[in-house]
Amino acid sequence: MEDVVAKKETKEVEVKVEEKKVKKQTKTVTEAVNSKTIEDYYKIIKSQVPRAIYGESLKFCNINKIRTGIPTIDYLTSGGISEGRITLFAGNPSSGKSTTTYQIIAKIQEHYAASGIIKFIVIVDSEDSFEEKYARRLGVNMDFVILIRERIFEDVLRQVSGLVETGIVGAVVIDSLDNLVQ
Repeated sequence: MEDVVAKKETKEVEVKVEEKKVKKQTKTVTEAVNSKTIEDYYKIIKSQVPRAIYGESLKFCNINKIRTGIPTIDYLTSGGISEGRITLFAGNPSSGKSTTTYQIIAKIQEHYAASGIIKFIVIVDSEDSFEEKYARRLGVNMDFVILIRERIFEDVLRQVSGLVETGIVGAVVIDSLDNLVQ
């Protein structure tokens, strides 16, 4: 009978030890979160994720941002237009989407010119609304713009993907996506 009581007590002790281990791990994670540094998050992730998942090094993704010079848009996009990412502008007709886009194109061109990089901006004008004169007035350098006037999505996709694969494209602007998808 004493043997049974001793075994029961041993199980209770083992459970208590396991609970303490869990609390200790939670405290370590909480401490790292409270310090709010990237390095701490990196250490926690690396310590808890098996090496097979992340390989030899775990790096946080740095996304290059191009400031638009329009404070509201820079704020809403967390610092500017992200390179290699899609940014979608939506709004009512005549709400300023094209004007804003021309201003952003000019800033993107300035960014690449300041970096000494030659990149073209591809503008897909499916609405036949692109106004070269107006775009120039807003600072767009038309020497580095490739204008595509197509309405068939597959044709646009083929042309744009071919240009992007060459590496000469800094941005693609589609005005308007609704006309291509219909």
